[in-house]
Amino acid sequence: VKRVQDQTMMLARPTRCLAAPRCARPHLTLLVRRRVATSSTPPALVRHGLVGAVGAVGTPFFPVIGAVRLANHLVPQREARLVLLGSAAAIVSFAARDVVPFLIDHAELIAPLAACNGVVAAASYAALELAAGGPAALLAGTSLSTSPLVGAAVGAATAILAPYAYSTALDAWFG
Repeated sequence: VKRVQDQTMMLARPTRCLAAPRCARPHLTLLVRRRVATSSTPPALVRHGLVGAVGAVGTPFFPVIGAVRLANHLVPQREARLVLLGSAAAIVSFAARDVVPFLIDHAELIAPLAACNGVVAAASYAALELAAGGPAALLAGTSLSTSPLVGAAVGAATAILAPYAYSTALDAWFG
């Protein structure tokens, strides 16, 4: 979808300084208006690639985020939720203190799993977009769901489907 909009851009046009006797620097006129044609929707490869890249890079963080969100939605009592999240914080603390430094030195161990998560996230987003009838319909919520549920659907599909590809990816990665 192409559209035309007004865009503000900088031009290097010298202007007169208000403090002319004391100021030796040239000054520039900053605002000039012109009409520029822009595209409002990136190509499919870019959209799907961004979803896959975020899915791959976010692999270590998504289980923690999912656990916190699940506890917030399923446990109505504040005290019970704090106990549950407190025990999860012990696991997160162990991961931050012991596991993360190890993975910084040996990131190749988690790389095939992250690659699987990225591929499955991109494919599931592409399938949702195709089923909805395009990106505008998917994110506008006119056909399948509302926009916040798209991320949850992609995350659920990745959590369910990606582990089936882990053994193949590990075998291909490490031989």
